[in-house]
Amino acid sequence: MIYITAQIFGFMATACCLIGPLFKYKWQILVNSAVANLLVALNFFLLGEVGTGVIMNFVAILQIVVSLIHLYKQTSVTHTEKVVFLIMYAACGALGFKKLVDILPVIGAILLSISVFIRDEQRTRIYMLSNAAVWIIYDIIIGSSTVFAQFATVIMTCTAMYKYRSKRND
Repeated sequence: MIYITAQIFGFMATACCLIGPLFKYKWQILVNSAVANLLVALNFFLLGEVGTGVIMNFVAILQIVVSLIHLYKQTSVTHTEKVVFLIMYAACGALGFKKLVDILPVIGAILLSISVFIRDEQRTRIYMLSNAAVWIIYDIIIGSSTVFAQFATVIMTCTAMYKYRSKRND
């Protein structure tokens, strides 16, 4: 029953990834992303993967909360905050490291964090694709249904890249 519940959380995270691009306002996208990260963390936890995968998702939720605060105050994330989150991802990842596969969530989280810092949309999307690829490998290794959430991210990101490129060429 725990395994089935875990996979249900994974499919719910996939739904969040599919509807995320449909939201109009940034705060809605961020809240949806926080919910998706929570569902992924629950999926990993219930699958018995209480390591870097769970930890990285909770650090991501904290980063989203900070982004929401900045959005509400209409301020920008400082360079210090960016560095602190990169360090947090690396340090928290080291704390949760138990086996070789645990390095993948750390790499994925750092790639995603970097993608947030980049202003160029195409480069941001390339880092997002790299992040998704790393998480796909991790999800396959641990047997998580959140792999579908990552595939949804790849599809949505590639679609955005195609649209962006075709608009650029018009």
